[in-house]
Amino acid sequence: MIRAVYIIDEGGICIYCRLYDERFGDPQLISGLITALCQFSKEAIGGNLQFMRSGEQYVIIKEFDIINTMIIADEFDEVDSELMESISFQLIRKYAAELKNGNDILNLNEFDSVMDQLIPIEKTALHSIQPTEPLDALSVIDLPEELKDVALLIIRERSLTPDEAALHFENNVRQIKEKLDRLVYLGFVGVRFDSSEPTYFV
Repeated sequence: MIRAVYIIDEGGICIYCRLYDERFGDPQLISGLITALCQFSKEAIGGNLQFMRSGEQYVIIKEFDIINTMIIADEFDEVDSELMESISFQLIRKYAAELKNGNDILNLNEFDSVMDQLIPIEKTALHSIQPTEPLDALSVIDLPEELKDVALLIIRERSLTPDEAALHFENNVRQIKEKLDRLVYLGFVGVRFDSSEPTYFV
């Protein structure tokens, strides 16, 4: 499972973190330590520090021109270079001007939605996501047409799995799960991972 994601600027300051495990809750302490280790690796060994193991977790690091991306995960093979590059490129693309000018990046929490698309919640250490605006009959009216059938079902049932939802429709389980995930992304539905299959709820 992925426990945390940190993005660190050239000066060793953590400019963004996404915590999936509250044990890793001091981003500046962690980023300072990792920056020092990366610098030591370059100067003393002559190469970039790519990963290290700390206890039961791996710390995986990818260095770019103006930022470093670091992910803490239970297994080394849970994180590939494509994911690291996607996270870094998305942040650089979104905040390139601020990064180049050394300005503070405001409202970086909005990058959470990008992270949610890049890292599926089931790959993280989060056990559940609570809805921010739980669905009710009125909120269904404003939903995209293709989500309304699933939304009405979950309002009626209060909680269900994709397999249970698929029994009510002709769609396959994957299509139903995609609709439920969209409702989670919109903040209308919650999801918990306490079994082999996610349970969605309002």
